[in-house]
Amino acid sequence: MKSATGIWDVLTNAILVLLFVAVLVAVAVWYSPLIKQNQTMRAEIQRLKREGAQEEERKRQLDSTISLLRTDRKSQERLIREYLGYAKSDEMVFRFVEPATPAPAPRAPALGR
Repeated sequence: MKSATGIWDVLTNAILVLLFVAVLVAVAVWYSPLIKQNQTMRAEIQRLKREGAQEEERKRQLDSTISLLRTDRKSQERLIREYLGYAKSDEMVFRFVEPATPAPAPRAPALGR
């Protein structure tokens, strides 16, 4: 014998399904700011990792330069000459200074006047 499902059973099942959907929507709304914050923080972590890798590369280059300057006399001399402007006593140094403001370009005469 089949049991007949009445209207109340159908309505009860519909209400339970709607209640479940409402709970899911409430959870999604409740956690959406946290999900956005999590995504923002993950992007920040990735940016900081890239920045850290760049700084590590810069540190490696600077360590290499320091090591070279401690051991190589030619590099020391080149840097002293370049940055401090030193020269040996028998050398002549030429310094080219650019003007502070460039001179205005000459104007072409107007034709046909």
